[in-house]
Amino acid sequence: MAITIEAEPYDFTPAYNECKFIVDSTNVNKPGFKYIFEVFESGTATKIATYKVLPSYGTGYGEVDLSKLLSNQVSFDFQPEALTFYDASNCYYKYDVKIGEEFILEEDYTAALQDDGNGNVLITTAAAHPFVIGDQINVIQDDGGVANPGVEGLHTVLDVPNANELVINALFANVTDQIC
Repeated sequence: MAITIEAEPYDFTPAYNECKFIVDSTNVNKPGFKYIFEVFESGTATKIATYKVLPSYGTGYGEVDLSKLLSNQVSFDFQPEALTFYDASNCYYKYDVKIGEEFILEEDYTAALQDDGNGNVLITTAAAHPFVIGDQINVIQDDGGVANPGVEGLHTVLDVPNANELVINALFANVTDQIC
């Protein structure tokens, strides 16, 4: 994943003006590709918005305008009785933007499913995979999930022991066919 910021607003930008982030990615041509923009209150884990954006036709750039979101985070501060410096804290809003991407990546696994030692499913892929802890993956089995319905579907990667193995949040106790 290589995301490049093509354009971003200045550090001090009026909330009611256009406040665009424009980014590019090396993965833009992968199937199901979307840019993900997460907006947080500055310095905190308090998420105020998530935008999933399709690439623009022609350029492939991901564009998001935060002006409407940010204009709802500010109001006015008018203190005519203040005779010294006054911090008009309602007139500005500090925020952080995290930019990511999602797309469909097919990985084959040919080895039998295994227990990771903690009761979760360990999958060995045929080739090196790009997954990291916290990634969301959709497991689709050749039999449509008939043999292992607890493994079929959306899961979170819990551990990556090496480049060809990953542990998902599916219980190994629910695996009825380790080969499937």
